[in-house]
Amino acid sequence: MRNLLLNVGLLLTTIVNLTVAQQPFNMTFAVGLLNALNSAGLSSLATAAGQAVSSTAGQDLVMSLGQGYKTLLAPDNNAIAKVAAVIAANPGILLPVLQYHVLEGQFNTSNIAISPSHTIARSSLNDSTFVNLEGGTPQAVVLTSDGSSAKVLNQGLQVNITNSVVAGTLTVLVVDSVLGIPGNITTVLDATQLKAFQAANLIAPLAAAHGMTFFAPVDSALTSASNTLTAAIWGNHIINGSTVYSTSLSQGQYASASGTRFTFTTNSSGTFVTSGQATAKIIQSDVLVQNGVVHMIDSVLFNDQTGNQKTVGISGVISTGTSSAMARGVAHTREMLAIAAASVTGMMAIL
Repeated sequence: MRNLLLNVGLLLTTIVNLTVAQQPFNMTFAVGLLNALNSAGLSSLATAAGQAVSSTAGQDLVMSLGQGYKTLLAPDNNAIAKVAAVIAANPGILLPVLQYHVLEGQFNTSNIAISPSHTIARSSLNDSTFVNLEGGTPQAVVLTSDGSSAKVLNQGLQVNITNSVVAGTLTVLVVDSVLGIPGNITTVLDATQLKAFQAANLIAPLAAAHGMTFFAPVDSALTSASNTLTAAIWGNHIINGSTVYSTSLSQGQYASASGTRFTFTTNSSGTFVTSGQATAKIIQSDVLVQNGVVHMIDSVLFNDQTGNQKTVGISGVISTGTSSAMARGVAHTREMLAIAAASVTGMMAIL
C-alpha cells in the first residue's frame, strides 16, 4: 500500500507541475482520478501514466480524462506485469497502448449491449503508425455484456471487466488484460480462420486502403475455389472507403467494390449479408484491423450480377473504389466499435 501511495503521489505531483507550467487543470478531477486508481489497486497503471506524461502527447492524454465524459479501461497490476518486459524493451509503444484504453463517453454494465450484440466505443488512439481509418478516425473498441458482467472483445479474446470506479466525469473500468492494438490485415487474418485469401496473394490492395469493410469467407468456404475465381469475386466482399461495424450495417446503404448493393437481415438465426442472389451468415463480426473491420462469413458471395467481376483484377476494383470514396470525402464518424487485436500476443505482433 505504501508503494501504491508513493506512485499515486508521484503521478499527482507530475500532473500538477505540468499543468501549472502549461495550462489550467482541474485539480479536483486530478485528486479524484488518483483516488480512484488508488481504491482500485491500480498502482502499476498509475506508474505507467506517470511515465507517459513525460511527453506532450502523454500530458494531453491525461488532461483529456478530465474534459467531458470518458471511460478508462484500466488494466490491473497482474495484467500490466505480463507485458512489462515488452513495454520496457519498446518504450515507444506505451503511449499508444494507453491511448487505446481511453474511450470517449461513459460506459458501464447498464449501457453495454447484451451479447451477441456489441457496443462500439471510440478510443483516443489515432496515431497513423497504428491506425489508418478514413478521415483520421481513431481506432474503435468493442464491448459486450451477458447482462450481469461486461467484456471487451479484443481480437477474438474476451477481456473481463472486473470492477468499476467513478471519478467525476470519468468512469474507470478495471480489466484483467492489457488490450492489444489491432494489427494489419495480414496479421489478423493469420490469427483467424481466414488464411486462404493470403495464399491467393490478394491481401495487398486491402492493406493499402484507408477505411474498408471486408466480409471474409472462412477457409472452409473456399476449399473448392481456385485462385482465379477468388480474385474475380473479391470485390463482392468489400465496402471500400468506409469502415462499417455491426452496429451500423442496417443503418445505411452500402455498395460493394464491384458495384453491387449489400442488404442485411437479422432474425433468430443471426445476421446475414446479401449481394445479388448470394447470401452468407455473419459468424463473427467486428474483427478490427488497422485500417478497417472484418466480418467473418460462412460462404462465398458468388454474385453473377456483377458484370465485370470475371475481367477486372482485384487491384483495379479496390483502387477504383478507393478513389471514388476519397473523392466524395467519405468520413466515418457515426459508426463505432471494437474487437481489438489479441491481448498480449496482439500487442507483440505490432512491435
